[in-house]
Amino acid sequence: MNFFLILNNNKKENIILNSVFPEFQIFATGDAKQPSKQAKPAAGKRILLVSDTEIAPHREMVGKMIGAIQFDLVSDVQTIEITTEEAFSLMRLCRGSDIKEIILFGIDPEKLGLHLEWPLFRPLLLSGYKILQAESLNKISNNKDNKLKLWNALQQMFPAQTK
Repeated sequence: MNFFLILNNNKKENIILNSVFPEFQIFATGDAKQPSKQAKPAAGKRILLVSDTEIAPHREMVGKMIGAIQFDLVSDVQTIEITTEEAFSLMRLCRGSDIKEIILFGIDPEKLGLHLEWPLFRPLLLSGYKILQAESLNKISNNKDNKLKLWNALQQMFPAQTK
């Protein structure tokens, strides 16, 4: 297991990045703000889905995906749709919540205060959160190969639930 140190330049606090993928590029982070239109994740929500497009048209596919990993879309998942250029701190949003896993659909991680690069469909462990970066829901729903990549990534991210 490899450990990396990221320095948050504005607050001078250290954040530990714990990753099994050493080829990622890591950058110093700025201090992104809390999203103005998004509330803190609700109590009891374990999974956070952040999408660059509206989730409603893909609700059936997302529900099946969440069901396949033994969770419920309504009771276990908090969704956030980011359709503007607003940037915010994902870590600050999740801090103090029950969120354990985060799935990003079509979102540039830098927009969420994550100044690092890693491949799509490869789970990453960052500050105690499992994070998966995937194509947008539109690209996944219209492409069988992307659906398979997402399923394989979810099996890595939720191994106990997919056996």
